[in-house]
Amino acid sequence: MSSKLKYVYNRDIQVAKSVEEVAEAIANIRERRLDALEFSDQAIDLAITLSPLIGMELANGKCHIVGGLRSLYLVKQLDGSRKVPVLVVPHESIANPKIFAAQSALVDLLMRHIDGQTATTLIPLLWDELEDRENKTQLSPRFTSKSGLAEAAGINRRKFAKKIKPFQSEFLALGGDAK
Repeated sequence: MSSKLKYVYNRDIQVAKSVEEVAEAIANIRERRLDALEFSDQAIDLAITLSPLIGMELANGKCHIVGGLRSLYLVKQLDGSRKVPVLVVPHESIANPKIFAAQSALVDLLMRHIDGQTATTLIPLLWDELEDRENKTQLSPRFTSKSGLAEAAGINRRKFAKKIKPFQSEFLALGGDAK
């Protein structure tokens, strides 16, 4: 997949519609939103370096973000006139943005040291987002089953059967839009 680094105004960054659910799961990884961490601009710059935004450029110059979701909500804390780096990929290189977002988030998660509770919460959610065997085995031949993924991730496969209660945003509850 070819990509180019482009600096895009923060105000011109938006999440691709089909990726919103995955983005919310990543934002709420610690049962509190990443944007609630109140990182300094310097810390956000470091986060973007470690986990860059990946986007598809739209005709109007804006970017639909489809990867690097760990940094997305941190970037949104920056001033809208600030330019941030985005790895821009051609539209044709990503057949399904939702699958790409789930695959990249799962690989990112597996590469980082995370606690068991977070792993058993987020890995099954991302696994389900991948939808079919082909999307899963593109990442690793071990990902043909929940058992293979659980073994690779070092988590109990029986935890996959448990449905997770989605994180309830207190902000939405105050606004009356909570489910």
